Amino acid sequence: MYARAPGCPACKYGLGCYRRNAEHWAEYDHPADHPMLKESTGGKRSSGSTGESGPPKLPRQAGEPSAPPKAAAAVSSKPSPAATPTPSGGKPAVIIFAPGAGGSTAVAMKALHADLRKRGMVVVDCGEQPLKGDESRWVTQSPASKRNIAHLVAVANRAAEAHSGLPILLCGASFGCRVLAETLRTHRCDLPSCVVDALICCGFPLHKPEKPEDFDPKRKQHLLQLPASITTLFVQGETDEFLGPRGMEALREVTAQMAGPTSLEVVPGGTHTVPNAKGLKKLNLTQAQVTARVLEAIVTFVNERC
Repeated sequence: MYARAPGCPACKYGLGCYRRNAEHWAEYDHPADHPMLKESTGGKRSSGSTGESGPPKLPRQAGEPSAPPKAAAAVSSKPSPAATPTPSGGKPAVIIFAPGAGGSTAVAMKALHADLRKRGMVVVDCGEQPLKGDESRWVTQSPASKRNIAHLVAVANRAAEAHSGLPILLCGASFGCRVLAETLRTHRCDLPSCVVDALICCGFPLHKPEKPEDFDPKRKQHLLQLPASITTLFVQGETDEFLGPRGMEALREVTAQMAGPTSLEVVPGGTHTVPNAKGLKKLNLTQAQVTARVLEAIVTFVNERC
């Protein structure tokens, strides 16, 4: 999980740093012989990039190019390297991204945002626009909180004004997906008219880990109560612990009951943090292949809706 961050300020704790969150490691550079770096790489040093979850990523040294960002693929078989598609170009559009309950975007997802921008899209991150007068971006006790929805509506209106003439799509990760779903269900009229009737869910948290499926029925209702006009793309890790004991079976069961059209891109070996994945060697996949496939899935969905 840990890698050096050349060019960033040095962590003042040096070898004694015990911080384990990925954002800290992305913001501050650490000594090359830090114990956590050795732990992440099995004592070896190589080049790589930092992610928030998933398999260990090897650190890169100063001056070396970054490795391709981690991402997830939607495949039902084990493709050969030659089968990897090249992501198509995207139509100009604005994607408003709602991060998870922590209010900050995972490092791996930020890398995916950068790739979406290379495809001609504008990505506006709600997590980078905190609530006015309050450090907390989300009221995690209730995705339908008036404060959550007001924040999203405000970000959407600012984006519509700044990028006049471009369509806007809503994309979320984990808890952010629930906030977006509730906004589309209850406050669609408050969103700018350029917001498309579409939703991209990256790691929808259908069930709390290690809890029975009926522990929090509101999670499922966020999806089932979406209007029939909303088309939804799910990008979901096949090992996502937030799907409950039945995994993909439970999610497919819910999507079959949704009023609007749905599509599902399964991330082979994927965790809850999209686009991170693990065990790709056994699946005969490389991270570059996975990245290309996830990008193509999202770009294709945006192109179809705009």
